[in-house]
Amino acid sequence: DIDAELRKAFMPPAGEDAIQRVARGENGADILHDVRYKGATCGRIVYDSKNHKAGRTDFGSKPPQDKARHDAPAAVLVTPAFPAGVRYFCVDGDVCIVHPDAVVHVARILRRSLIALHRQGLSLQARSV
Repeated sequence: DIDAELRKAFMPPAGEDAIQRVARGENGADILHDVRYKGATCGRIVYDSKNHKAGRTDFGSKPPQDKARHDAPAAVLVTPAFPAGVRYFCVDGDVCIVHPDAVVHVARILRRSLIALHRQGLSLQARSV
């Protein structure tokens, strides 16, 4: 269960992020992950999961649409099915495609990047004052 794994890794007491599962049938991503640093929201990661059995190369336009719909800098498609020669991770356009076993690891990398960008923005704001 991707939702449970993300909650365990990033919500209190382990972290301070907010993770929301989107109700089945609603438009948008399956899971919304608001990354927080010292109480401030740094950005959002959207997750969509597809439980395909066979390898695919046509993951469609849903993850990029979800990314735009939820104003998220990062989108992750979680699936056990990959194109030939790929096992756990690849990037299609600006969407990370990740095996369920690796989703928390990729989320950690994306989270660190969002926090670093947020901190850089705070530093630039402080310098301009």
